[in-house]
Amino acid sequence: MWKLVVGFVVIAGLALYLLTKGGDIDMSGEKHGSVKNHGFFCESLMHG
Repeated sequence: MWKLVVGFVVIAGLALYLLTKGGDIDMSGEKHGSVKNHGFFCESLMHG
């Protein structure tokens, strides 16, 4: 059982390290209207 916990901690640490070194990665969640083409895509879905 302890090996699973150690393995999870190692993999989670590696993932966090890679995400922080990966460059411009936004981990703040959804942003409505931040992508310019996204609004057009949503409107085309709503209006058919």
